[in-house]
Amino acid sequence: MPPKEKDQQNWQLIGDIISKNEGRDMVTPEHIRFSRDRFLEFLQIRMTSKLFRLTTADAINQQVQFLNTGKDQQFGLM
Repeated sequence: MPPKEKDQQNWQLIGDIISKNEGRDMVTPEHIRFSRDRFLEFLQIRMTSKLFRLTTADAINQQVQFLNTGKDQQFGLM
């Protein structure tokens, strides 16, 4: 449960939700390994292109174009 001073008013609701989970919220070492592996995959993907590592809105706006916009837009196309 969250700390009393932070969320005691929700303890009953949280307890009800936990009891209805029937143990599905119990994390196993297998779950942790799976999560770690997915995170490492995402890091590998991120490192494949500098575009995945743009750090400012300006840098993103310089690299991104939105096609099929404006008065000549053809609706239904993405």
